[in-house]
Amino acid sequence: MTRPHALRHTFCSRCFEKGITPKVVQQLMGHAHYSTTIDI
Repeated sequence: MTRPHALRHTFCSRCFEKGITPKVVQQLMGHAHYSTTIDI
């Protein structure tokens, strides 16, 4: 069984692989702080 949090990490990783900018990924993930997106 895949856990929802694992899907979030996969989605985030795929966004970066596709070249989506970190600021856009931050907005998509709903992170309040830029560092949260970059550090994970």
